[in-house]
Amino acid sequence: MTIAELLSASRAAHGTYRELVDKLRRVEARAHLLEAARLREEADAADPEHTDPAWNEPDRFAGKHDALTEFYAAQRAKDR
Repeated sequence: MTIAELLSASRAAHGTYRELVDKLRRVEARAHLLEAARLREEADAADPEHTDPAWNEPDRFAGKHDALTEFYAAQRAKDR
């Protein structure tokens, strides 16, 4: 997958996570959260300098990579 595809899929999974959390479907929501994190991490590993223009797509996640990474790490820590 391209960086744009990875980030788009991550955004979609995160959006589904939020919808399911709002509906109290936590187990399903968690799966989408973990998928969003995995896809974002894959994009970051493929382009650690964030040179691909997809990193700057004008959406609610633009410029928030570090905050999202911290959020995903905190959510994963709850499993431990």
